[in-house]
Amino acid sequence: MLMDPVRIVRAIGTNLVAHLAPEYYLKITAQTGRGDDESDPEQAADYFYQCFEDYLQQLSLSIEQAFCFLKGKTLLEYGPGDTPGVALLFYAFGAESVALIDRFPMLKLSAHNQAIIEGLLRKLPDPQRQRALESFNKPGDIASGFNENLINYQTNSKGLSGLDQSVDMIYSRAVLEHVDDLQACFADMFKALKPGGLALHQVDLKSHGLHQHNPLDFLTWPDWLWRLMYSAKGVPNRWRLNKYRELAEKSGFITTKMRSTMLASHEDIAVIKAQLAPLFGDVNDQDLACLGFWVHLHKPA
Repeated sequence: MLMDPVRIVRAIGTNLVAHLAPEYYLKITAQTGRGDDESDPEQAADYFYQCFEDYLQQLSLSIEQAFCFLKGKTLLEYGPGDTPGVALLFYAFGAESVALIDRFPMLKLSAHNQAIIEGLLRKLPDPQRQRALESFNKPGDIASGFNENLINYQTNSKGLSGLDQSVDMIYSRAVLEHVDDLQACFADMFKALKPGGLALHQVDLKSHGLHQHNPLDFLTWPDWLWRLMYSAKGVPNRWRLNKYRELAEKSGFITTKMRSTMLASHEDIAVIKAQLAPLFGDVNDQDLACLGFWVHLHKPA
């Protein structure tokens, strides 16, 4: 592909800022962890509740069955963003505690984010709302922050939890594709889970706006140049479905479900195939076509 010198220089410069001053980079880019920020807190609350329902659907659980499944369980979320809305819902519906790990220090209880949490609370039935209100340092006071014994937010420059056989379920949504060292992340997941534990992830393999003419043309950039431009920003690591399948097996997981959610067209694949960077030369057309998927991983009991 024809390289854009201006894009390269700008991307390398901002990548350096993200590497040296991640908090400043977050401030100037106003990232939330949800893509385009919603101006309406109710809209953001709806998003979190939909995410929660999506997880339940993947687990074949109704809202009424959620409490029995979650009761007594310790959960771990990768990449919660600036508002732990899904974690709050999992706790409200019975989880013992939820640990949160992020690569960047994104959590903030701004007035906007407090309004999002208030919107979530209004959606809950009374028993779940009361339980959610108990998750704050001062029960019922959102501004007091989360009780770290119940909802514990931590940051790690590599996005790893460092936990050891203490978690019943790990989950994430549109996060794994941003992980810089995916092999280390899979190893962290496997170590963190108790025997018989479950990892449930939705992965978004699209370009996140970094393609130009073809949804797959962001795979034509040489790996060394892509890393210079984007490695510190949390943008897509570009790994395709075959890499996730390979790492799951190498880490010791049993993959019980892997289902595509979006596919590239045959025409797009045909156009881009000969232009792919060497890193993706061995990816077959079926894996190349996958632009997103759900995966269920179990740690053997």
